[in-house]
Amino acid sequence: MENSKLKVKDLVNIGVFVVIYFLILGISSMTFVFLGMTMVKSTLALLCFALAPFVTGIILGTPVILLMAKLQKPWGFFTFGILSPILLWLSGHNSFIPAIGGILLAAIAEFILYLGKYKSFKAMLIAYACYNIWTMLPLADILFVRAKRVKMIQKMGLALVNNVFTTPNVLLILMFALVGGLLGALLGKKMLKKYFTKAGIL
Repeated sequence: MENSKLKVKDLVNIGVFVVIYFLILGISSMTFVFLGMTMVKSTLALLCFALAPFVTGIILGTPVILLMAKLQKPWGFFTFGILSPILLWLSGHNSFIPAIGGILLAAIAEFILYLGKYKSFKAMLIAYACYNIWTMLPLADILFVRAKRVKMIQKMGLALVNNVFTTPNVLLILMFALVGGLLGALLGKKMLKKYFTKAGIL
């Protein structure tokens, strides 16, 4: 159907929301990452790193849920979702893991929205929560990318990095990202209740 295709207006909206998303993501996540790098205790450092995707997910929930509600078209969210991971990679991030992971999570989110026919808030909730996981991947790839691990060790020290960046702790950070996404989506729905009613979102 013609009205189900992305139009120039939709692409402009996606571009605007990507700029907003990427700027807030950078400021919010890096604030907590930098705080984590200054900590001398591993528990406090881990808490700061976990709060990065958690708080980011909450803050960005409203604009992302608004975009989902405005688009309600196939491939709309996927187009939005892949741009920030790609921008992160192009901006000099020395690992492709967050970019590839972000694209995969955007595809998963798009599929979830498709199952909800782009009008189900439950689908939006799950889709955004899943997509928000990508915001912790720049931390997770410290486990797999030697250059990043060495760089982090130079800043934090070997003992602290070894205590913080373990597989269980990275999984914990992932859970914080997931919960942050869920809370962000719920907050977005509450703030956009009238808009959701007009848009016919269940």
